[in-house]
Amino acid sequence: GSGIEDYTLFRVIDDGISEQVYQHLSTEDFSFTDDVSTLLNVEEGFCYYVEANEASGNIYNFQEKSRSNLVCLTPNPIVWTANAFSPNSDGVNDAFKPNALFVSPNDYSFVIYDRWGTQVFATSSVDDSWDGKSGSEEHPIGVYVYQLQFINEDGFTEKRQGTITLVR
Repeated sequence: GSGIEDYTLFRVIDDGISEQVYQHLSTEDFSFTDDVSTLLNVEEGFCYYVEANEASGNIYNFQEKSRSNLVCLTPNPIVWTANAFSPNSDGVNDAFKPNALFVSPNDYSFVIYDRWGTQVFATSSVDDSWDGKSGSEEHPIGVYVYQLQFINEDGFTEKRQGTITLVR
């Protein structure tokens, strides 16, 4: 006999930057769930393809592979923020930044204002956080307004704003 021996599932990240054999599947496997929660810095999304591996025993005495089409998915950005932080150097909640999953660093903006509308912090890096200071000046306890802007999975600018309470 011949036929299919098994399948190999490949995952391609960020439009071909990283390609890997992700999972070997039997001929009885008809679905697969991928846990991408550890891949937080993915910008372009995930693509997958399957190779069907021929079983031995065909009349020509060789084993071939057949590759599927490439299917790509772009995850929705997931963004959440704390409502308070305490920059008191105790190692707990000493800085404030949005927790952002699947957010492209391109066109990212995070700005914080005091209650008078004065900008006290701004960054275009998803990795930067506010330590409650402007330079060496510590800002007082109080409520501050933040504005966050990023590109969503559809390529459109998404804007969010809220408040953060600084406590010491």
